[in-house]
Amino acid sequence: MQNNKINLTAQELERIKLDAEDTKQKVFNVITKLTQNLVEREEVLKLSFLCAMAGESIFMLGPPGIAKSLVSRKITDLFINATSFEVLMNRYSTPDEIFGPIDITELKKGKYLRKTEGYLPSCEIGFLDEIWKASSSIQNALLMIINEKIFINDGRPTRVPLALLIAASNELPERNKGLEALWDRFIIRMDMKPIQDEEKFLDLFTNPVNILDEQELLDSDKFELSALQKVAKNTQYVEIPKNIKRYVSLLRKKINAFNDKVRETEANPNDFDLIYVSDRKWKKIGALLRTSAYLNGRLYVDVTDCFILQNVIWNNTTQIAEIEKMINDCAASIEYGIDGRYAYAVESFNRIRETIIDNIAVHEKKANVIIKSYRNKQGVYYYFMDGEKNKYFFKKDDIDNIPKNENFEVMDWMINYCTADEFKTSVAPTRRALIKYDGTNFFVYKDADENGEKIKIYTNFEEKEVDHYRLVRPTVDFIKDIKNTATALINRINLDIDGLKILREKKFEGVTANNIFVEKKDLGFLKNAIEDSIEKLEDIVDKTKDMFVYIKLINYGFTTKDKDKILPSLILK
Repeated sequence: MQNNKINLTAQELERIKLDAEDTKQKVFNVITKLTQNLVEREEVLKLSFLCAMAGESIFMLGPPGIAKSLVSRKITDLFINATSFEVLMNRYSTPDEIFGPIDITELKKGKYLRKTEGYLPSCEIGFLDEIWKASSSIQNALLMIINEKIFINDGRPTRVPLALLIAASNELPERNKGLEALWDRFIIRMDMKPIQDEEKFLDLFTNPVNILDEQELLDSDKFELSALQKVAKNTQYVEIPKNIKRYVSLLRKKINAFNDKVRETEANPNDFDLIYVSDRKWKKIGALLRTSAYLNGRLYVDVTDCFILQNVIWNNTTQIAEIEKMINDCAASIEYGIDGRYAYAVESFNRIRETIIDNIAVHEKKANVIIKSYRNKQGVYYYFMDGEKNKYFFKKDDIDNIPKNENFEVMDWMINYCTADEFKTSVAPTRRALIKYDGTNFFVYKDADENGEKIKIYTNFEEKEVDHYRLVRPTVDFIKDIKNTATALINRINLDIDGLKILREKKFEGVTANNIFVEKKDLGFLKNAIEDSIEKLEDIVDKTKDMFVYIKLINYGFTTKDKDKILPSLILK
């Protein structure tokens, strides 16, 4: 899809750009007229129009009497010669009321054919109130109409002209009733409430004019139904650029993190507990964003189009606030690289920390730490367990006779040993091991090989389990390397901090997203995100400087057991 522009000539591409700009102006003008006195229903009307242009469906959640059906009628009025269908459903509603009655004449001929004229399969705009009260047979038939724009009549698939289906209810679909598939078909979901602003409420209360009689549109203001096909064709050439792909990828990660938290607290969460977005819906979201971009006069999707997703991906109303935060955080990250800067700093810090633990502090290894006496036919033996859990047996007399004094370090003491399998069969020891003393501890070299495996033992040979530590690199050289690496990280972070401080001076307060379908989206959150990022980066700088102090503790018995206390890891949030 993204390569469609390649097949266009420069003249064709320019024509599509001009069409987009002209369409934007017409959309802006007609939406302005239609919403000027539509109190606190501007957003739902705009998004319903966007759904119509994208060939999608919208669900409105809210109590009776808050203008849900009014929106349907206003949208119908936007299109010349558009037909509409409205119905209030209940548990006794029959398919005849929605899809049309059976044609008796045709039935006598053996055909189960419905008369669809004037019913949902024949109209461009449909409004189904209390959709969740409908029977399963009606709901199942709606699945194909909404998604494929096909109605099965007398066993034959028939294309329907439906551009927009608006569904409404004062409740969400009941869980575990098989309604997930139908719910998934509604790409936009609006949580509508009675008028909140007191002044606007009083204006509505005192206005004697019926809203349906206001804002009469001229035919020149309206759209031909053919505009739907034209928009659908031209949106194929709208690009989804790399930054929006990164936005969606980041948003999906945040959704997965949210769902993981839900699963930690709920044993068997379902789709309505989680923020579940199906692959089918992600595909439709891409088309919706391209349509939004085109109707805003662009041939590319930008971050402002993504703000629409606040009314797209929630599955219950408790998720809406968290989703808004996710969308804002993603916008701040993509627009100003905040997430990328912070992620790099966290990952780099943790790499340095792990390098210190692995190379400076100590290399922790279980060595020959268990010494017990055993007896077989050949006599009494001590066994030593190495890091691989292998057992080697030495004669007790040989071990006990090792001289334990300061002069031993210049001596080579050879003793016999056997493997565990040989010990079990009472084979006499035949291999030779080399014993050395470093002034503090004794070490065994198997097969008398000083370059081979080195196993630490103890002079008292008591049964004991201890940790074996070994420096991997000289402390002084390694501290120098760490300091150079950490200094480079600090310098890079400080450059990012300086850049963010410049961005912080921009005027975000009172600035709103420039998008027809985004209702007064205040961009002040961007400044808060920048401030938060600066604080996080400055904290990483401080922690990195602290490492210069901590790494010197190697000379004072610092071990990996202390790492969480004096070298805390950073968590990417």
